[in-house]
Amino acid sequence: MKICPRCKIRPRKLTTSYCKECWAEYALERYRENPMYLSAERKEYRKNNKPLLRKIKEKWRLKHKKDILEKQRIYGKKYRELNKDKIKAHYILNNAIKRGEIKRNPCEVCGNTKVQAHHDDYNKPFDVHWVCTIHHWTLYHP
Repeated sequence: MKICPRCKIRPRKLTTSYCKECWAEYALERYRENPMYLSAERKEYRKNNKPLLRKIKEKWRLKHKKDILEKQRIYGKKYRELNKDKIKAHYILNNAIKRGEIKRNPCEVCGNTKVQAHHDDYNKPFDVHWVCTIHHWTLYHP
């Protein structure tokens, strides 16, 4: 077992030349010296190692799949409890579209045919503005 060259006490990590505690100190010192360099360095690394990072992320997701699904389930349950009127309006409108009672119109701003329904009032599920994704976003973020 190799010893950390910085503290000369604890065994070093397999992936670095320092132990866990010394590595944390070293990284913090390095960041304090030049935070912009490190962010640029990380950005460059991510850009050059996309396939490797994708594999690492996928491996992590598989390892933590149960935790992720549980968090998603809890979030979804909380969202449904807080937005019952919104979900009901979407459900009613989508069913009417499927039955052919309502047809999608082009975007009211640009005329794009790939549109979303925007509700001003969720208690009126059929009173919608048909807008594309970009203009729908701008309604919420003027």
